[in-house]
Amino acid sequence: MMTPDDATRAIVNHLPCGDRGDIIHVSDGGPAICYCNRFGQLTPLIGGDVEQRTCLVCQSSEWPAESGRHDRPTTSGILTSELSRRARSWPEESADASGVTLCCVDCVNPDLAAFALDVSRRGARFDRVILVSDERPSQLPGGIEFVRIPQSLDKDGYNLFMLRHLHSLFISTSHVLTIQSDGFLLRPETFDRDWLEYDYVGAPWPPERWHADKSLVGNSGCCIRSRKLLMLTAELATDELIASTTRGDIYDDVVTCHVLHDELVKRDCRFAPPDIAADFSVELSTRHGQFIGKTCGYHGRRHAPTHWLERELSAWKARTKWRHRGGEIRLCMNRYVQGDVDRQVELDECYRSNGDLVERWTLTGDGVPVFAAFVGLLDWIQDEPDSDAINIFCNSDVYFDDSIIDLCRLGENDFACLTRHEKDGDGWRLWEECGHRSQDAWAYRGRCKIPIDKLAAIKPGAPGVDNHIAWLAWEAGYNVVNPSRDVRVFHLHAEQSRRAGIGRERIKPPYLHVWPHRFGEEPRTEVVTEYDGPGHSAVYHQQRLPTWETIMGGDSMIYMSIDVEQFNGGMWLALQEHAGAVVQYPHALQVDDICLVEATLGSEFLPKVRVDGSVVVAVLLADYHLQRERTGNDQWNILIHRIETCMVAADRVAVVTDEMAGVAREVIDRNGKAGLILVDVVADWVWYVNWIKW
Repeated sequence: MMTPDDATRAIVNHLPCGDRGDIIHVSDGGPAICYCNRFGQLTPLIGGDVEQRTCLVCQSSEWPAESGRHDRPTTSGILTSELSRRARSWPEESADASGVTLCCVDCVNPDLAAFALDVSRRGARFDRVILVSDERPSQLPGGIEFVRIPQSLDKDGYNLFMLRHLHSLFISTSHVLTIQSDGFLLRPETFDRDWLEYDYVGAPWPPERWHADKSLVGNSGCCIRSRKLLMLTAELATDELIASTTRGDIYDDVVTCHVLHDELVKRDCRFAPPDIAADFSVELSTRHGQFIGKTCGYHGRRHAPTHWLERELSAWKARTKWRHRGGEIRLCMNRYVQGDVDRQVELDECYRSNGDLVERWTLTGDGVPVFAAFVGLLDWIQDEPDSDAINIFCNSDVYFDDSIIDLCRLGENDFACLTRHEKDGDGWRLWEECGHRSQDAWAYRGRCKIPIDKLAAIKPGAPGVDNHIAWLAWEAGYNVVNPSRDVRVFHLHAEQSRRAGIGRERIKPPYLHVWPHRFGEEPRTEVVTEYDGPGHSAVYHQQRLPTWETIMGGDSMIYMSIDVEQFNGGMWLALQEHAGAVVQYPHALQVDDICLVEATLGSEFLPKVRVDGSVVVAVLLADYHLQRERTGNDQWNILIHRIETCMVAADRVAVVTDEMAGVAREVIDRNGKAGLILVDVVADWVWYVNWIKW
């Protein structure tokens, strides 16, 4: 197997995929290589089975799109992000799919089949949408017909049913578009009526497949078939023929596109050319240019991980049931007006963006209202105390996306405190991951149980207010949650020259810290009765501190990205007090800036933009991350992994024991970085930072 350096030299066609992997065609005629940066491995590709636009290493792995940044298009993330968005919204423009029945036959998981149909019809107008099963799904949205069959179908029974019975029982239109629970329409609005000129359209097969010798177009997991073709396969697919030609397994696409191909062509059935079929659907890698970022549909669990489908199905069931009961989302926010023109543009954009999502009620007046005004207004418009309405109030500089609908999953006694996403370069990052315990939006069902008098003096934006509201909700008997890994709130504030909370009176404890999580996960919370410094709850923005300017004679900066799972508070407080350090994940460094990153956070917290004169230090402390797998020769495997991760962008590695330093130097030497990355053993962090800057 080639090394990464050898592979780089052998690149003929450098094509990045969403997971930052590249297809590398070896110039000497050897096998093509796929190098995936995410998984760090080189994989030979068999023969001509080369996907020109995606990374097969990632594609074959169940990698959740939601890990880390929501906006980064990973290979599976291209699909899962698109389906997640579509499952929560309905495109305004619809393609003309008249004359077509959208159909799914599923006796294994009819709930997932109903979900697949519901998502696949959003964006196209089909004559009928039907679900065929022996069991009715628990949730069936309006517009989807359920057709019961008398008995469950196993694998062979399903394939024979598609070959012999689908047309006569259920299909009256000229064509049927069949999907499966692991094959959806990603972009129904791209439906092309030219596809109806053919009797069979499915994702192209790789030519190396034994059954691709007559037609390169197959894959019935997401395909279009004419009623004419269905009637012919019912006539021709006899038991004798199937037993003699299918090698023991029955697959309706193999029978149709291989066994019966010649006879169907004789009877004037047309199979779509592979280049046209590649625009319709994708299953496996071929040379025909299909790309999951553009196709109308797809098929295969390799594209959509099982655990992701299960999580999306659970959310879809909750949304469908809630909508059936007439559920409604009500958002209350203040249309804040202030003097800064650029800042006002951001506030107005948040106001408009939220207004596009839900019917809303706004507060008007001078200045910033107290939280009691938000809750009071929402209570006033509450039709019934036990209504299924989800009530939300939020700060003026945040906005939601389509995931707001998932707040319908809140229980009757849940109170959601939602952590915002912060701008990070070209994308967004959950602010919690940058070391903070802050929330900017709150949601609950029905009338609020927090006493109005306890909210009467609290204004948005005061330091500590979010953590205190969480505590008030907990005190009122709520189950306080923070499902901000499912429901996304985005903060708009391009000007980062301030440090929130400085110069304003802090809301005093008690506080409740609540960590972000997903729906279905047990929330992690912590009651704090004394304010012990900014590392716990205050949000810090970039600024040039006078302390640092006095020492350096310039506007340089010390950043520290800390691991909030452990919160090494003494270290942070000492650096803040004596060196002017600021807790923040910095996207970019300026000249003479110092950034200390706790290596347990991973390489994503290393600065993306560097300049000469800046210093990045990867800090490795003696903590549970290094202890949890101390068995045998693998006792340092976590430390080794962290150091290798840090070598992406660190100038120095700082550890706390000589033993750790020895391991770090071995790893650095083994990776060819000796002399480039220095290892320091640190006993006094303030002294160490002062030593670096001088």
